[in-house]
Amino acid sequence: MSTTRAIFFLSIVAACAFLAAESATGGSITLDFNSLPSAQGWNYFGVKTDGDPLPEASVYSVDGITLTQDMVGGDGDRVAYNILGVLDKGLPTVLRLRARLTDYEPGTGGSRGLGFSVGMQDGDWIWQLNFTDTHMQASGGTFFPQDTTEFHDYRLEASPLGGFRLFIDGVLRETGTGTAISSSSAIAFGDWSGTGENADVEITEFSVTQGIPEPGTFAMWTLAVGLGLVLRRRRRSK
Repeated sequence: MSTTRAIFFLSIVAACAFLAAESATGGSITLDFNSLPSAQGWNYFGVKTDGDPLPEASVYSVDGITLTQDMVGGDGDRVAYNILGVLDKGLPTVLRLRARLTDYEPGTGGSRGLGFSVGMQDGDWIWQLNFTDTHMQASGGTFFPQDTTEFHDYRLEASPLGGFRLFIDGVLRETGTGTAISSSSAIAFGDWSGTGENADVEITEFSVTQGIPEPGTFAMWTLAVGLGLVLRRRRRSK
């Protein structure tokens, strides 16, 4: 392939990438603190240790500013919210969370961060944040020290290729890769432990947004990769 033909081809590819970026869509799921999540389309799951249902209003409350989870002392009780089918494969996903743990108990199973856990999955990958009162874990990585009893702004940026970056109060804290799955998409949070590890939590911001990089970014990325391939072919032909 001549250099002229290669550049023409790449310009076509870049234009297609630009148009694809323009036509791609994203969305946002944002909690409103004037009503419980179940009134906003979320599914609620709550079960006591003995298998009886655990009413939503006995665990969660809202006051217009804050969603409160009250689970300390709940032994092996489990609660969670989820919303299904809201994330698309192939789009970057950003979780924004402002929260603090007001009380915490490790339970018989030790501290695994499941007294308060937040997760999202796009069908190919799952990313998760687990909280104790003194440590955090991002997507199966190593627990790292973090005072979660104070309010912090957490931002988890997830790539459609599986990678993630975790920012705390605007500072990059962790990077890594989520867990590969083959499932439906979902967003979930709650107290997922059945071993007595529980947490009381206050949440003042919770949103998950999907979007795309600027169209120009797609085009420049395509051109850069393509030109690299052309130069590599030319070197081989010499």
